[in-house]
Amino acid sequence: APCVSLPSMAATWRDWYGEEDATRAISDDLRSKKIDIVDFVGNLGEPLSSVNVQERSWACALLAGVLSKLGAAFPLHKSECTLLCIFFCDRLQDIPCLREALDGLAAMVAHPACSAENAEQVLRAMFSELNFQAMAQDLRQRGFRAVIALLDKFPGELRDRMGHDFVFGVVRMVDGEKDPRCLMLAFTLLPQVIANFPIDRFVEDLFEVVACYFPITFSPPPNDPIGITKDDLARGLRNCLSASAEFAPSCLDLLLEKLDSSVESSKQDSLECMMDCLKSYGVAAIQPFASRLAAALRIESVHAATVPLRTTALAVLSQLTAVLAKAPEADDSALSVLVDEMCREVARHLADHEAESVALHGRLAAAIATGAHAACARVLAALVGLLAAQYHKTEAVANRCALVSVLSGLVAASQRHIAATSSALLGPYLDTIFSVLQAAAENSAVDLSCSGLHGLSVLLASSALGMPVIVIASRSIATAIVDVAETKIQDEGIAAANVLCSLHPLVFLNQVFARMQQAIDGEHAPRLYKALPRAVSQIDAAVAAVSFCITRLSGPHAELAAVCIDEIAALPALQTGDAKALLDGCLLSLTHATVAAESASPLFADAVQGPLLHAMGRLLSYIPVGCQQHYLDAVVKAIDPTAGTLAAIPLAQASRVVLLPLRLGASVHRPLAAALASADYTAVLTETALSHSDQAVRAAAILLLASVLNKADAADPTPVLTRLDALLPDPAALAAHTAVTAALLMRSHRAAQGALARLTEILAIPAAAEAAATAIATQLAGGAALGAAAHVAERPLFRQRVFMELEPVLIQLYANPTLRPACVRALEGLLPSVPQQVLLDELPKILPLLLDSLSSTTVSPAILDLFSTLVTAAPAVLGEHVGNLITSLLDLLSHQKMVVRMAALATLEKLTELPTHKLFPHAGAVVRRLGKALDDPKRFVRARAVTCRTAWYGITAH
Repeated sequence: APCVSLPSMAATWRDWYGEEDATRAISDDLRSKKIDIVDFVGNLGEPLSSVNVQERSWACALLAGVLSKLGAAFPLHKSECTLLCIFFCDRLQDIPCLREALDGLAAMVAHPACSAENAEQVLRAMFSELNFQAMAQDLRQRGFRAVIALLDKFPGELRDRMGHDFVFGVVRMVDGEKDPRCLMLAFTLLPQVIANFPIDRFVEDLFEVVACYFPITFSPPPNDPIGITKDDLARGLRNCLSASAEFAPSCLDLLLEKLDSSVESSKQDSLECMMDCLKSYGVAAIQPFASRLAAALRIESVHAATVPLRTTALAVLSQLTAVLAKAPEADDSALSVLVDEMCREVARHLADHEAESVALHGRLAAAIATGAHAACARVLAALVGLLAAQYHKTEAVANRCALVSVLSGLVAASQRHIAATSSALLGPYLDTIFSVLQAAAENSAVDLSCSGLHGLSVLLASSALGMPVIVIASRSIATAIVDVAETKIQDEGIAAANVLCSLHPLVFLNQVFARMQQAIDGEHAPRLYKALPRAVSQIDAAVAAVSFCITRLSGPHAELAAVCIDEIAALPALQTGDAKALLDGCLLSLTHATVAAESASPLFADAVQGPLLHAMGRLLSYIPVGCQQHYLDAVVKAIDPTAGTLAAIPLAQASRVVLLPLRLGASVHRPLAAALASADYTAVLTETALSHSDQAVRAAAILLLASVLNKADAADPTPVLTRLDALLPDPAALAAHTAVTAALLMRSHRAAQGALARLTEILAIPAAAEAAATAIATQLAGGAALGAAAHVAERPLFRQRVFMELEPVLIQLYANPTLRPACVRALEGLLPSVPQQVLLDELPKILPLLLDSLSSTTVSPAILDLFSTLVTAAPAVLGEHVGNLITSLLDLLSHQKMVVRMAALATLEKLTELPTHKLFPHAGAVVRRLGKALDDPKRFVRARAVTCRTAWYGITAH
């Protein structure tokens, strides 16, 4: 009889076969209780037991599909769940229905009614009835997922009920697996089994099951949709091998054997796996292998062919030291033997003629010292005196540099331990270490001086030095910055000064900064002004530096001082520093200096005023609302004592001093913006933006106007837009209109759509199209009028919405040949902020515009990068236009800008990933045209042309 839930369908089950809506319809009826689950299963009795394989398989699939679609929210009684589990377990013997049976079991396993008893029943049936490695890959995946789901759900119950039987079943499942998708599931399952079940009977079996895959040699095919990489598999395998200390004897033997391989990837895999094993096995399992591991790691740390291998080996050696240090004090012989043997090995090489050998063995000592406090103490005792003696003994600069680097490494290693311990570790050796580093820092040899200065910065960071020694070190640092002409030494000195400033700001100010102040007005002014922001790292020092630079704004190096102030304002220390210090020490001083300079010089230079205003905007954005209000009141008082409020500043006056409140007003927090949002003040701002004689004042007024309309919820943009609309397409009105539109779009204001529509109308006017397109590209697309640090109100995906609004307009206007350049310009500005998936969906519509943009003399390298992305993301769409694209790219090889030529070559090379039959008709012409690029006047272009031409030669070979 047909299922009562589908009375409108055919009269027999056989007529239902292949009905796609059956699963959904039955599920809906079951949820609405039109039928009962027992009745439904009962009605399936005939097809489920049919001798017709196709019908039986379909009925089983229908049942499994309905249960899957019902999901965990559908109420099932435990007895019903048990019966369904029994049914699907029996079906595991029916090979044609195996896939459907596994799907049904997956649905039952995920249901809350599934009990531990059901889980045991399912697992025993799967382990006994299924020969996993004889099954198809997708069936094996289903099996692994079912086992993982049950283990996640009932770890303790399954351990108690199944114990060793579960472990044996999993071993049979995994044994011989080769598919990477199934292996990823197996590598997820095995660590859980090892952690939750007794494995004493199966240690060897479990190890052999996974060890056969080491090292992973998997190479995914190109453009593999599955996305499994060698690293994914290797990470999963390491988790399995390191899951139990009982694997230690077999696993460490295996890793030592593979470490002796001549294949670099095998060595790297062995070291990475060894690291995981050391972290998880524990000291008792590692101690018997300590000497063998140390010997192998020493060889790789010094003699490995590549730097990554040596670095990894050193990290593993440090971890080995850390593990051995956890042994009880009565049983620390393994650590003592390891450290002493390594120190003897290092000591033998300190007098080597090759500086590289000294450095390599020094890193070996530092790795051991990093691992444990006890190891660090033994290393320092054994080597510091030898290093100092050898430094004074040798005359070779390279060897001295290596010895200083070794000392610096040991100091850095001591810092890995707790601060009090670090100071105690270095205490007995401080005088020796400092004397060597100080001598090196003051040496005339450039490389040795750099090594010494770097060592001093490391030693300063250790917090182990007394104040008299710190002062001596600071003088050497100041000398390197101020008196030495060599750039490398200056850079190391600046780095050391930065460390000194962060730890001992008073010493920095009294020694280093004081010396820089004395010399900064001389011939080295450009260098010292650039060095100052890099040396400062603490708020008090930053305030002092800004205060000093303010005093130089009226001197011959005013521009350098202004830029220096701007760079200091960007330091992270100021963003989280004391607001009062910023306000009193920087902002107010800068304000008075700017106003005074304006009064003294009506033609106050943009090169000075611009960085100062930018710096003040940064600093203002760092402080809270209360401080901002206090500061803006001070600004008003300094500029016009009679004004009272920022909104009362007479913007129409000729003096450029109004730039200060205008620019800074755009940086205020949103609560303060409400004070500027009156209709009268926005009207004044609008007129200033439209008609002020000074372009810089107009730009600042636009910025503040857009900021107020963006931040102040009560602000009404209608009068502003009405005034601007009346003057469009006047350039000044267009610039203001676009900024206001961007501000409104960012906060999704109701007036934004109308403003955007008006802008598109201007884009359709040929005489104004280019200006409108430029405004869209520079302000509207990126919200450039309002910086990210200005506390703007910005809704998610506003740029995407702008693109979706403008795209059909641009496509429509593109039909007019006169407007095509403007459309392309606007599109170039919009695309970089559009998510890739949105772009791919719209690509067929906009691709003609993109191709046309390549013929523009102002083509953007970003558009060329976009085409490179499309080769991978949308090869089919791009392949239809590959001829036109190749022609345009070849024409760009003669573009006047090198960056465009380089981007065109990169895109041409990327095109070779498209199907060969699409490229072959063009390959000969491309190779010939690329021959001309080989004579490009720029070396980088010639080098890129070689690789590009080689790739296209491969196409011609077909």
